[in-house]
Order: sequence, then C-alpha cells, then structure tokens
Amino acid sequence: MPLRPRRQLLPFLISVVSSFRSTQPGTGLNTTIASGNSGFEVEKLIARCRKGESLAFREIVERYQGYAFSLAFRILWDEDDARETVQESFVRVWKHLATYDGRSRFTTWLYAIVTHLAQDRLKANMRR
Repeated sequence: MPLRPRRQLLPFLISVVSSFRSTQPGTGLNTTIASGNSGFEVEKLIARCRKGESLAFREIVERYQGYAFSLAFRILWDEDDARETVQESFVRVWKHLATYDGRSRFTTWLYAIVTHLAQDRLKANMRR
C-alpha cells in the first residue's frame, strides 16, 4: 500500500500527533525509551509505516513523544513551544520517513530533527 496522498496526510498527522497534546503537562509524559530489542522493533514499525500503516506511526509517536518533548523543552524552556516543536518534528518524521536509512539509531535521527526545529523556534522567538 503506497503512502497516503498529500491531501489525506495532514488530517491523519493531526489526529496522531494531537493525541500528544491530550497528555497532562509536564508529568504526564514518559521520557524513557524501552531498551533491549527496541532498535529492531522500531525498524519493523518504520517498515510498516512505509507501507502506509497509520497504527505503526501512532506507536512510534507514542513511544518517542516523551523523548522528543524532553529534548525540545531543554532547549526552549517553554512547554507550549516544546509541544509545538514536537508536533512539527513528528510531521517531519512522517514526511521524510523514506529518507531514514537505518545507518544510525532512530533516536539519533529524531534528536537531529527535534533539536534543529527547537533551535529554529528559539531564534524566531529571540527576533520578536
């Protein structure tokens, strides 16, 4: 099954990533990532996402949203900005999932996306 057409992508991403907003501020996020075979598991999830399975992407978001939030919050020191950055990050993950080659860990790739977006937001906030 091919990836969703662009016009169907945005409502899907909003529904998946908006579940992130429904968590309790601060303490409601799980910032730990399961160890062990999680690298193998995330590779299987990514393969399912590439086939267009939205539930696999939802699982990736749920598994890594706390990690992404803690990264963004450490840079921005603002909960709302951190949440928006995490949402943007997972939209980018979805859009560019085909470019993830697996040479590095998924968390390394996600780290780069989150930190770059958070730094861009920080620069934009400083200009205001």
